[in-house]
Amino acid sequence: MDSDVKQSVDVFQLAAWVHANRKRLIAIAVAAAVVGLSIGIYIWHGNQREESANEALAAVKPAIRAPGLPMTPPPADAYLKVANEYPSTAAGARALLVGATAQFDAGNFKEAEATFQRFLQDYPDYPLSSQAQIGVAASLEAQGKTAEAATHYKEFRERHASDSAMPQATSALARLYEAQGKPDQALKLYEELASKRNNDTWSQEAPIQVQELLTKHPELKPKPAPAPEATVPAVKSLIQSAIAAGSTSAPPRGATSAPVMIPAPATPKPGSGIPLMITNKP
Repeated sequence: MDSDVKQSVDVFQLAAWVHANRKRLIAIAVAAAVVGLSIGIYIWHGNQREESANEALAAVKPAIRAPGLPMTPPPADAYLKVANEYPSTAAGARALLVGATAQFDAGNFKEAEATFQRFLQDYPDYPLSSQAQIGVAASLEAQGKTAEAATHYKEFRERHASDSAMPQATSALARLYEAQGKPDQALKLYEELASKRNNDTWSQEAPIQVQELLTKHPELKPKPAPAPEATVPAVKSLIQSAIAAGSTSAPPRGATSAPVMIPAPATPKPGSGIPLMITNKP
């Protein structure tokens, strides 16, 4: 009975508190509804922008040519327009990267370098950012800035050892070393690529490049191992034993050594069959 009374009192107290704070509670509820609605609109709008960006990127197509003629790829500006209209979207990121590649293919290496750099700044965590880093180095190399390009390739190798673009960076750096008159460093990189035997183009071409480099620089070929020592310990011991056996031993104390008589050689008779000693004396 007491518990029923206590629950009734608690309900009346809660109702009184709600009535007293009804304005504040209504404001909180309205604010929560507004926040939830805003989040929903933002997500919906983001999805709509992403969908629109995908449609805009898909609309960029090669120009239609007469039958039998090669298709002309879309200009870089068409991709860059999508990237500018839909920033911070996955489609916009792809459009920016493809636009930079189109600039490079068109021979606009300075513009391509700037666009690749912009991609790295706007989308540093994008899965294809490593391709943009290779693009920066390749653009510098195409402009003749080989020292800067080599630095970028080297930094890429140090930071992205397991990246799929690693063989491309290694081959490019080896090529630059060869152009800079550093064939020994180039050979190390080509041999590194050849030893891994990957299926990519750069690794498969590496053995050929190793042979071509060794042909140009025969001094880089491995030197033959030194010949083993001609004397063999067993032969030395045998020679020493023979010398010791043929030496004259000292006579015992008190004994007299008789002179050794060496008979004069007999003069061979003609026709005896003994060969004559031929000397070079006159």
